[in-house]
Amino acid sequence: MPKRGTTLAKYIRLDPYSGASGDMLLGALVDLGVDPQQLRSMLEKLPLEGWKLGFQETKVGGLRAVRALVEVPHEHVHRHLSDIRDIAGDSGLPANVIRGGLQAFTALAEAEAAAHGTEVEKVHFHEVGAMDAILDIFGAFCCLSLLGVSKVYCSPVHIGSGTVECAHGVMPVPAPATARLLEGVPVVPTDEPGEMVTPTGAALLRSVVDDWDSLGAPGKIRASGFGAGSRDLQRANLLRAVMVETEERGLEPEGSCLEIRTVVDDMDQRLFPVVVKEVMAAGAVDCYACHTTGRKGRPGLEITVIAPPGSRADVLSALFGASTTIGARVQEVPRVELDRDTVRVAVAGGAVDVKLARLDGRVVSAEPEMECCRQLAGETGLPVKVILAAARGQAGKLYGKTAEEKD
Repeated sequence: MPKRGTTLAKYIRLDPYSGASGDMLLGALVDLGVDPQQLRSMLEKLPLEGWKLGFQETKVGGLRAVRALVEVPHEHVHRHLSDIRDIAGDSGLPANVIRGGLQAFTALAEAEAAAHGTEVEKVHFHEVGAMDAILDIFGAFCCLSLLGVSKVYCSPVHIGSGTVECAHGVMPVPAPATARLLEGVPVVPTDEPGEMVTPTGAALLRSVVDDWDSLGAPGKIRASGFGAGSRDLQRANLLRAVMVETEERGLEPEGSCLEIRTVVDDMDQRLFPVVVKEVMAAGAVDCYACHTTGRKGRPGLEITVIAPPGSRADVLSALFGASTTIGARVQEVPRVELDRDTVRVAVAGGAVDVKLARLDGRVVSAEPEMECCRQLAGETGLPVKVILAAARGQAGKLYGKTAEEKD
């Protein structure tokens, strides 16, 4: 039986009650515990020159906060999404940081393209393609990586009112691209004049937040921080971040198995049952396939074989012998397996086998064996669906019971 384990996980809850910008999020995450020097060391991997990043303690509305100070050289550059991809690809930053940063810039490009009626790859980023936005966005994902958080929650975003002047002229708040980035995001209108959510801030929230609908899981607050905005508002211009440590219960694997995968687009699919028979005879415990498209656009099958580590040579030999594949990907992965056994339940005309699976000693799955249902249907003349329904009705009575209680 797999072991029940308890692990500690950290999540962050953001409160953008004065809107959001890239520098506000950076300040809040540094105030939460990110080492500024570690952050700078990560960002130095970006192929950008002449920038400086500092953090300054300040007070806003009587509350202590951290203000991010980004200094960049003046550039005569309008970057496209392809330029951002090149910058990220040449950086050597962790994969999760690159993925998150590109997700945010892609969202920006899509919003700008939709707002101005152009193609994503033709979008000139203007303000949001400037070096400071690159540092803000990739810096935020560096912070999340350094903090080791598993999830980000967020309360509704407060937005301003009136107009804002940008590269395309005077626009209503939120600006068109920002409004598109906030589609589907819970917002709270305010009478605060001006822009409270910048395009960079909206793209970051859209990309880092995993859950807008929940207050977060129960846990213990380990730290909190405030990031200061640059504008003077009627309210304290702050973004708050709170880190919570929570316990996660789960199943711990007690062993491992081989996962063997291959794609075939030149095999008569009527041969697949033969492949299954051969690899199972060689020691595999499961074999299944999904329809896919091959490299040259031909329809094919992705075959997955699950096998014990000790059967590697025999199973691969059977796979190569029975299918048309000439290569396979093999990896050893953790395996969680529930306790299981089989019982017989009475139905009209006889009895059928039901496969039981238990977690913590109690039945969590009870499924009739189809072959037994078919056999009984042939003996009694009843439709298979009638016998299957009756068997499931009997099996349903076993849920939640222990081995002693089922008897």
